[in-house]
Amino acid sequence: MNHKTWRCGADQKSESLAGLSPHFPNLGWAKLCPPYMILLLGLLTSLLTPLMAIARQPSQLIESNPLLSTAPDPLLPNPPKNGQLVSPEREILAQALDRLNIEATAQLAAGNTPVAFAIWNRELRLRRYLGPMDELAALSRVGAIAWQQEDITQLRIITRRLENLEVDRCPPAKSPPAKNSCGLEFLTALVQGYESVKARDLAIKIYQTMLTDAQNRQDIEATKNLWIAIARLALEKLDYVAAAMAYEQLLAIAETEGNQPQIINYVEQLSYIYSQAKQYPQAIAMRQRLVQFYLNAQDLILIPALKLAIGQDYQILNQLNLAINNYQESYTLAWTLQQFAVAREALIKIANIYQQAAELEKAIQVYEALVVVDRRATNFYGLMTTYLQLGKLYQMRENYPQAIAAFQQGLQISQQFQFSDRQSEFQQNIEELQR
Repeated sequence: MNHKTWRCGADQKSESLAGLSPHFPNLGWAKLCPPYMILLLGLLTSLLTPLMAIARQPSQLIESNPLLSTAPDPLLPNPPKNGQLVSPEREILAQALDRLNIEATAQLAAGNTPVAFAIWNRELRLRRYLGPMDELAALSRVGAIAWQQEDITQLRIITRRLENLEVDRCPPAKSPPAKNSCGLEFLTALVQGYESVKARDLAIKIYQTMLTDAQNRQDIEATKNLWIAIARLALEKLDYVAAAMAYEQLLAIAETEGNQPQIINYVEQLSYIYSQAKQYPQAIAMRQRLVQFYLNAQDLILIPALKLAIGQDYQILNQLNLAINNYQESYTLAWTLQQFAVAREALIKIANIYQQAAELEKAIQVYEALVVVDRRATNFYGLMTTYLQLGKLYQMRENYPQAIAAFQQGLQISQQFQFSDRQSEFQQNIEELQR
């Protein structure tokens, strides 16, 4: 065929594919006759369609969520119009779906993960005809597996179906949960589904709905359990503000009940949460409460570490006098209780504050006390580093004989215990001072 037959004659009308010509400027679309344009367009479509399918992202695949299909299935060729089966058809389908679950589990164990989830999706799609509680239980089960397998697409598929169930049964205009199809039993199963796929924000929203209902019914135990669940999820998503609010509510309930063990537990949680949230005044307040609890109980073991943490919080707030006071209290009690690691850390923090304030004489006094702690703890590596710092401080004070003596003590320890990583440093410092 002559290539000219592809062009329209003078008496023929040409059509322009204006939408395509910008993308293919050299093909001369405007000059092709309509029959041939249709032919070429069909060829291009047949070539591009598979490529477009390959390029689809997981988020696009969700638009064709297999769990939302209501098409007939060989196991259920005539789905009920009212949405749910009745006996005996219900029992027959339930047994068939249990077999699908067993088959999918076997496929997963054999390493055929895509096949397994395809079977599970078929099971989940048909579970709706057994009622929402059966479907939610299955969604939770498969959702947990999808999370373990890190299958993001499957997690989105299940999450979308859970959201659809929530919208269908719990629209905003409905009455409170306990009075309609969006009852507490349904919400409990739904939130378990959200938790299985780690949809924490959606789960928290359901827990909050259940919490309102529990508070309206004055169900204290349910209220506590729901606050605990909200706090747990908030911590999992590192939302320390929400976690603190939940534990403050739990603390208030425990205080009302006079439950001392729970009060201590919640105060401990809040001290950690406020510290993580960098809300240091609140963290200090909680730790001070803990100190008082332990003093009243004459249980002193945890107090040195708490005083150390309080000192750190004050230091961050640049309240250095209060920081030093708490570090000193931490050191004193830790020494008495032979908690030498805590005592050492408290002294180092005090010395650092004095050194940063250029109060070198005070820093030297602290390090002299640290020598005693390290010797008592037989912490010879720590003792060696203490002598190194002492030598540097004496050198800064231009007290060279004392500096040399400190470096020599450190060198002797490094040689005695073969701490070879520091020997050259001590030798260099001594040589410089003896020149």
